[in-house]
Amino acid sequence: MKRIGAILALLTFILNTILAINNSPEFKLNGTINLDTGTVCLMYVGNERYYPKELINPTTKIVKGKFVFKGTIQHPYAFILGVQQAGNFKYISGMFYVVPAEQNLQCDINKYGQLPTLNNWSMIELLNYNSTDNHKNDETSFLKYAKGHPDSYIVMWKLIDKFSVKNYRQVYDSVYQCLSKKLKSTDTGKELGKYILSTKSLRIGFDFPDLKVTDSGKQIDFKAKSFSDQYTLIDFWDSSCSPCIGQFKELKRIYSLYKKEGFNIVGIALENKETIEKWKIVGGASSWGLLLKIIA
Repeated sequence: MKRIGAILALLTFILNTILAINNSPEFKLNGTINLDTGTVCLMYVGNERYYPKELINPTTKIVKGKFVFKGTIQHPYAFILGVQQAGNFKYISGMFYVVPAEQNLQCDINKYGQLPTLNNWSMIELLNYNSTDNHKNDETSFLKYAKGHPDSYIVMWKLIDKFSVKNYRQVYDSVYQCLSKKLKSTDTGKELGKYILSTKSLRIGFDFPDLKVTDSGKQIDFKAKSFSDQYTLIDFWDSSCSPCIGQFKELKRIYSLYKKEGFNIVGIALENKETIEKWKIVGGASSWGLLLKIIA
């Protein structure tokens, strides 16, 4: 097993060297799939904040079992590929990595949720990653791998994926600190660092931080201490989060049931300037105070 890992590490080094020589930010993804027609979508991992706008769920058509994506990326990006026919998903892949180069992707709709076949240097590193103790998926092995691979985009994207599911954990902060300055200085790395820092103070047992938010068009300092005599649920959401909006009905029922006993809800929407109008429309479904925090 160690010999296989060493060979894969050598191949990764060689391909990294070739990529450095080419140094082109262009990527081309030539895809094949055992479907004649359909719509293919490159779905983001974790949150759209980690991607440039042009890479947020781009779509293309399948023509005679083939499809192509083109674009510009400065470093490897993680995606999940979804294929639809008549509005229904026929195939969703496991998480894979696209690098700034031309590469071939092969999908099999009978292998739902599995990794597609893809020939690039990040995927070779992924094979190396999966050949070690990391396949156990425990945090100790993950941190150990991160310490030995500070330039690994696999580590950065695995961290984003884990963070989006489990939220803040001390070990995730430790993994992030293992990343090299090169990775931390990418747009994706900067966003990850900011998000880890912002959620670090929201751990159980810590005082809720003061926030600058917008209320009825005016910027205010939101202080959770002002609700110290009430049971207060602070609900973070955004207008593009369907599960968040879907729970409004149940929150409304709970609020109506217990508000006379001192229960309160404060909704804080995390939006950017382009989504404020959508926030105004969606926010009308609530019965409690809604505040706005501009994040971009």
